[in-house]
Amino acid sequence: MRKVRAFIVAFALGLAAVCLVSAPISAADADVPIKGTSVGTVRFDTATGAITVDKSGVSSQLGKYTVHLEGTGTFSDAGTFSGSGTATFVAANGDTLTGTYTATGNDSQTTSLITFTGGTGRFANATGKMTMICDRGPGRPEGTVLVFNVNCTHDGTISKVKV
Repeated sequence: MRKVRAFIVAFALGLAAVCLVSAPISAADADVPIKGTSVGTVRFDTATGAITVDKSGVSSQLGKYTVHLEGTGTFSDAGTFSGSGTATFVAANGDTLTGTYTATGNDSQTTSLITFTGGTGRFANATGKMTMICDRGPGRPEGTVLVFNVNCTHDGTISKVKV
């Protein structure tokens, strides 16, 4: 009987050691990819420099989502653009992923670097970066506001996400 108990204890300790050694890095701290597409509208007020962007799309980590960006920017006479502001992504389940962005572009394409700073739900402590590239057609004027339709792709990583 003593040999059986000793075997069971040794087996249990060995199994516990294997589990500890092979345990994955906490998913809450690991970098997870975020990749996807979106379409929407950019509104640029030429009088104030105010920018608003509203898009919807599909993305890993977010599922079907919407995103709203607000900020300010400038167009140069040479046709280049620069801007910055805040971004709020709303995932399929209602959790939000928030951050800031900086954008640069030309007459047909804008590249934005989004830095994640938190959110709600599973994104409460999220950090990370994502690059979003948007192709846009010509703007149509609505008073002092230029309205652009955009097609975008994004790629990056998020850390400290609850899975």
